[in-house]
Amino acid sequence: MKDRAIIFGSSDNFLIYFVKYLILNNVEVYLILRKNEEVPIINDIEKDVTVIRFDGNIEHLKLLLKSIEPKVIYNLYELKREDKYEITDLININYLNVILILEALTTARNIKFINLVSKGKIDEEENSLDLYSAVQKSLESIILFYKNIYSIDSSIVFKTGDINLDLGKLYSL
Repeated sequence: MKDRAIIFGSSDNFLIYFVKYLILNNVEVYLILRKNEEVPIINDIEKDVTVIRFDGNIEHLKLLLKSIEPKVIYNLYELKREDKYEITDLININYLNVILILEALTTARNIKFINLVSKGKIDEEENSLDLYSAVQKSLESIILFYKNIYSIDSSIVFKTGDINLDLGKLYSL
């Protein structure tokens, strides 16, 4: 039986490379997108993955995890510093999605959670220098909370900008 992985989100062309990398490593891939999300780049991979539209309902997510039984969940959703965004987008994409996944994992076992993010801008005293960086730093605390309280196997992986290095780091965890 193949290992199964769930990928939340779309992250430019990195998603295409990552899906192909997983498939080459004999992993069955499920791509979870928001209900109304349009992602033209998935046309390149939709025949190789199962695409599921997520409505934001935590109970639906728990059922999905139970039926798929993935080995790992990768979260690729994030707003980048250079993106122009509304504050509600920042909350929905960076906070809400991660918290929903972690909440669903409180009742699932033996599923690893990996959150892929860009490194925030911080000063020499580790203070955030912009809102995006402050959100990323607080999200690290939230993930750590779930890891400590619910024993969720989780990791935060910071993008390097080198696709091959990032692919290797994600898959090796």
